[in-house]
Amino acid sequence: SSQKQMKQMIHHRQYTIFTYFFLLLSTLAFLSACHQDKGKEEKLAYSLFIEATNYNAGGEKEKAIHLIDSALQMDCADTTRSWLTSEKMTAYTDLGKMREAIAIGKEGIPFAEKIKDDDGMLAMCGAMGICYRRIGELDSSLTYYKKGIHKAIQSENAEYEIYLYNCISVLFNEQKRYKEAIEYSDKAESKAIATNDTIERLSAHANKAAIFMRQGEFQKCVNTLTPIWSMVKQANYNVLMLKYLSPLLKSYLQLGKTDSIALYLPYADEASRNLAATSNGVLGILEIKADLLGQQKKYAEQWALLDSIAKLSSTNQTMPKDKLLATKAKCLHNMGKSAQAYQTMHEAYLQSDSLKQSDIDKQRAELSEKTSYINGVENERKRLAKELHDGVCNDILAVNIMMQTNREEAERLLKNVGHNVRHLSHELIPPRFDNTSLTELVEIYCQSVTAEDGTIVKPFISTSFKKLTIHSDKALEIYRIIQECVSNAIKYGYSKMISVVLDTIGTQGVISVT
Repeated sequence: SSQKQMKQMIHHRQYTIFTYFFLLLSTLAFLSACHQDKGKEEKLAYSLFIEATNYNAGGEKEKAIHLIDSALQMDCADTTRSWLTSEKMTAYTDLGKMREAIAIGKEGIPFAEKIKDDDGMLAMCGAMGICYRRIGELDSSLTYYKKGIHKAIQSENAEYEIYLYNCISVLFNEQKRYKEAIEYSDKAESKAIATNDTIERLSAHANKAAIFMRQGEFQKCVNTLTPIWSMVKQANYNVLMLKYLSPLLKSYLQLGKTDSIALYLPYADEASRNLAATSNGVLGILEIKADLLGQQKKYAEQWALLDSIAKLSSTNQTMPKDKLLATKAKCLHNMGKSAQAYQTMHEAYLQSDSLKQSDIDKQRAELSEKTSYINGVENERKRLAKELHDGVCNDILAVNIMMQTNREEAERLLKNVGHNVRHLSHELIPPRFDNTSLTELVEIYCQSVTAEDGTIVKPFISTSFKKLTIHSDKALEIYRIIQECVSNAIKYGYSKMISVVLDTIGTQGVISVT
């Protein structure tokens, strides 16, 4: 009986081991299949990304977006997902759908930062800058360009650093901040020469010429561009070719040099054939051609070309709508179609008025902000005047009286006067953030206050706060808040021990004066 039980136990154990072994094999097979499926999906998503990139480059933006959306539904790697998002943003930007592109970028950039995809993050920062520039929100545009430059320098990505310098140069040119625009184009060119990046070097040079052209210095623009023509041809890059030829042809047009236009225009046509019809460069050349046809009094051909530009503008609006309508109206007038010319010019005025109203609303908001600032300055002046009158002046009067009766007390009061004057001077002189950070200035301020009247002011600044990027305007406001709090603690709290804590909670900076 015991032998029988032993056999049954051995048989049961063998069966149990076999069952566990079978389950383990099944589980491993299932996981392997899942891994293979995931690998297949990753490969498919990546191949769709490559295909979408080709469609994007060829101008078939809708097809590119459809493929990207399909790929994003798959179980692909985070890096591939980031690249797909960046490519989708590019497609929407090229379609002229700036708001949609911005919405994509607002989600895509933090994701790229999270997975440390620097290239994806930098590409999207550049695209965000372009989108905001085209809808007229220039401060936001500059913010993203500078965010990208900060990351490019941090990650030692010279290629994107140069590209973003060039982007800022274009932005400042549009804002008529010509001196700064030239500074950034020079910065881009010198960096490109140092890293042997010929394309970006020539691009920066073309930007500089465009700045001269925009200022009406057409001959200077031509003189800047013609010495590098052989290098541009040798580069054999269509986008660069059109970027170079656009200011050159416009300048020749203004100078009335039709022979020179005839010499360079075939190169522009050749480069345009290899790019999407809705790309900025191609549309820029079409605009030049329309102006040239107008000068040559070929009005029927000019009208046909302007009509083509108008249709393409529904995809990418490079020529302002009011300018396009006004040019069409002038063409109709020259063709003898007065009624149509009047109607089209009326539409141009309405469009222009709409833009002016938008500018007026923006200016009103800026004026309101400046008025608040001026009121704040006036209030601050009154406060300082009161402190001088009630504090320093009264103390000097007291010193004058004490000098005759109690010299020791007079000396103590005189030290107090010196303390108050130094404190006021700290409040009056705005700190400079050119070469010194906010945290360093706070430490210096705390040290200077500590040395006076036995008051100890200790700064406690976390490493995470030091890593925050704070614009100099905001840094000044923070510095002033700390000054005011410390001053109040000394005057009204009679404190001899004050702590100034600069820390972070998540992505937010936190200031505490105790």
